Amino acid sequence: MPESLFTQRCFSLKGVHPMLRPSLISCPCTPLSFLSSSWSFLPRTLAAVENLSATTFQENLHATHSDLFFYQRSSVTTPLFVSGRQSIEEVFSGSWVDGDAETEAQMGVSGFIEVGYISGVHGLKGELRVKPNTEFPELRFCTPGTRWLKACIFGKERISEMHLTGGRSHAGLKSWIISFKGIETVDQAKQIVGSTLLIKEEDRPELEEDAFYTHDLVGMRVILKEWKQRKKLQQQLTPVKKKLHEIGQSHVLHGLSIGEKPQKTILAKQIVDINLRLFQHAVQSIETPSGRFSLYDFVDDNSNLLLKNALRIPYSYLLDCAYSEKNDELHDEGLQLLKNSKVAIILVINNENSTRVVSKETLLSKLQQLLLDYQRVLKFGEKCLEIPLIIVTSKYLLASCEKLFSENDYFMFNPQKVLFIEETKLPIISNSAESNRILMKSSWEILQSPIGSGGTFDSLSSHKALDLLQRMGVEYVQLCSLSARCAFGSPFFFGLACSRRADLALKILDRNEEDDYDIIFSIGQLSKTFKHFETIPFQAVPEQHRHVEQIDGEWLELDPTMPNSYRLHCSIDSSLFNSCNMDKVFILHVSE
Repeated sequence: MPESLFTQRCFSLKGVHPMLRPSLISCPCTPLSFLSSSWSFLPRTLAAVENLSATTFQENLHATHSDLFFYQRSSVTTPLFVSGRQSIEEVFSGSWVDGDAETEAQMGVSGFIEVGYISGVHGLKGELRVKPNTEFPELRFCTPGTRWLKACIFGKERISEMHLTGGRSHAGLKSWIISFKGIETVDQAKQIVGSTLLIKEEDRPELEEDAFYTHDLVGMRVILKEWKQRKKLQQQLTPVKKKLHEIGQSHVLHGLSIGEKPQKTILAKQIVDINLRLFQHAVQSIETPSGRFSLYDFVDDNSNLLLKNALRIPYSYLLDCAYSEKNDELHDEGLQLLKNSKVAIILVINNENSTRVVSKETLLSKLQQLLLDYQRVLKFGEKCLEIPLIIVTSKYLLASCEKLFSENDYFMFNPQKVLFIEETKLPIISNSAESNRILMKSSWEILQSPIGSGGTFDSLSSHKALDLLQRMGVEYVQLCSLSARCAFGSPFFFGLACSRRADLALKILDRNEEDDYDIIFSIGQLSKTFKHFETIPFQAVPEQHRHVEQIDGEWLELDPTMPNSYRLHCSIDSSLFNSCNMDKVFILHVSE
């Protein structure tokens, strides 16, 4: 247990049997141990009492007799003794801190820390046994130096300074053996038995960040975090269960009535995390299928309107300003936005594209190279790296991305302005004509999948990212995928969007790459896109998945031989065009 202060319990001597009092009055003034005296002062019932604390007994005693007091003991074998003021003060030869003095008011309980209790005498040379009450016994009981003893004498708590000469552990008794300067005989050592060993509060070692001394926690409220979280989860689960019943997906709840507590907790968390409103919209959307409308389709269909707001440049110009004076001005304007932290970057990292699954190692390597290039090639100065950076990726990659940033000193970005967000997932549903049932991977796990690049807006919304960026004073936000031709943080691109007062600045390439997108939003347009997100169309992507179903009360695993399910997918392209003004859209055509 950490070093701490404990309050001793007092035992009133007013309860001593009346027959004991005459014997006490007639006893001599010389110090006598109750257990070794020729007089039998201690009745059997009183001898069995443990944990007695020192208290003064003067009732019915003549003024010429010594004050009688008991010292605390931890077992019946610890001697209780009678002594007068003079003999006690001879043992404690150091300076006193009087219990009524002003010094104790200043240092008292707050000035000293209890580290042990002297429980008995050891051997014949004045050594003492100590019951430790500290996490640092070697420091407290073996290292020579000043210590303090606390005792209650004549009704007053007194603290005296002593010099510890050495100590060692006593494993058999789970105690420590110590010796003090000036305490060299058994009789002298007995006078100290029952005292509390103290150190000054400022001598405490510094603890690690998440460690606390016990007495520092006294008086604080205790909140059981696990219980509070479980209660909050139950409160969130109740309305979701009702909604699942309403939409015909109550089979998802069956796992809550079976299995172990951790399994049911995992399922409950998955259930409350489902965006049921978005899920319902997605299911209704695929019932009236529409063709996928890409960014390139949008540009082709509106080429006449967009032609006046278009610029064609080579890719190298995005990173190296080397052309006309006018374009230098755009570069400088964007650079000023970066230096003033008026822009933010949202980088979306996904391990799936339209043709293949990309490995984690490949994605992390591309991410590292992109950020190193941003440091090395675009030499803007450190102020440009104070801009907010949001990484949106899958749960599969989230921890790895955080580790990569941590190991590379956040690539000079401000760690307080870097946010990692998990991309939005929705349940996978069956392709059955009767119902679009949510498929279960097990009794306690829902089959889920990311919904695609369009889900970025829902991910950002659930973490209140837009409110955060607005409070930071951000005016333009770049949303881009991790790709070889990404214009990540390009001053020219930001300067172009700002100079044309564009709500949307779209970067397109010569070749159509559906998984490559690079868009700059004004903060106002981004807010509009958030509001219209739940009206965008979804597509049903056929997939094949093993799953479990409860049939006649039994959970059976089904392994299909052909596509049996739909993944709900939406593209970022579909979310751009519902709320934008065509006059405020600018096209940046990047050639090879």
